[in-house]
Amino acid sequence: MDLMAPYSWKQIRRHIRRYNMLCLGRSLPAAEPWIRSQLIGVRGPWCHRCGVTLHEASDLVNRCHACLDAATPWNELLRLGSYTPAFAGLVAGLKYRKWWELAGPLGERLGHVVRVELGASAAREAIWTSIPMPPWRCWRRGLDHASMLGDAAARAAGGSTTRVLKRWWGGPQAGASRARRLQATKSGWRVATGGAKQVCGRHVVVVDDVLTTGRTMSLACRMLLGLGALRITVAVLAVTEPNRRSNGPTVLRSEH
Repeated sequence: MDLMAPYSWKQIRRHIRRYNMLCLGRSLPAAEPWIRSQLIGVRGPWCHRCGVTLHEASDLVNRCHACLDAATPWNELLRLGSYTPAFAGLVAGLKYRKWWELAGPLGERLGHVVRVELGASAAREAIWTSIPMPPWRCWRRGLDHASMLGDAAARAAGGSTTRVLKRWWGGPQAGASRARRLQATKSGWRVATGGAKQVCGRHVVVVDDVLTTGRTMSLACRMLLGLGALRITVAVLAVTEPNRRSNGPTVLRSEH
């Protein structure tokens, strides 16, 4: 007798995630005020291609001169702010301290940015998805932070998330050198059941927490383009600034 028959794998994953959040998570009182205080000063004009902050007036609209001739696998990049130490504390709290209460307010803010930049109709009709996390890493951390951010952002924009890609393995990016990050390949990446049908000829919004070298995001976007995505918008909480990278903003537009 198959005791698992009444439940789908999607329901099982949902119950596991709920158990992890309730039993393994840490309570974080007053998440909203904390987020408001930490996000002061991180907003500002940014390049909609590479995501870096535009400190000086440019004759281009939402573009920087550093990436004029460079190609990216996405059409625009939207963000909440720059990856400052204060922002890093919020991201670390969500990812490593299991402060899952941060996902909702942060995701809602990101969804509002997407809604404003793309328009309410475009944001609502787009296919929303997030960068997939390997199952073992999700189990170890007790939550899938990118998925939670994507769900909150999509709800705030009037849409809903769809699982398009999945990832069976892959090393953690936190603390990895730039060279190691750029060595990432699409080995272990797969298309979820029905994923190709969902994105073919559609506008796709891809959500993640932080964009550093852009390698992982580029791999995901190229797979989506291969599935027939018509337009891709990248939505991240923060982007690492050039002075925090080892080789400037052109890292984002190298091979990937």
